[in-house]
Amino acid sequence: DGDSLSVKEAIYLGLNVIATNVVDRPEGVFLVENNKEIIKNSIQHFIPQKNSYQPLEDGAKLLYDLYKEKVR
Repeated sequence: DGDSLSVKEAIYLGLNVIATNVVDRPEGVFLVENNKEIIKNSIQHFIPQKNSYQPLEDGAKLLYDLYKEKVR
């Protein structure tokens, strides 16, 4: 994928980005070898611990409520 826009967007938003080192990547990308086990271990490193999981709000309900409010 080389110079991927989605990688740059994720970095801009402060998200962790893991990518293989097969091409040059922007600064801020965590580079890993193109190896299935190494990629898997790297991803698991960034997964939040179960006790720190914050459930997401229901985005569909929030949008529906906002729509109902604006239509009135």
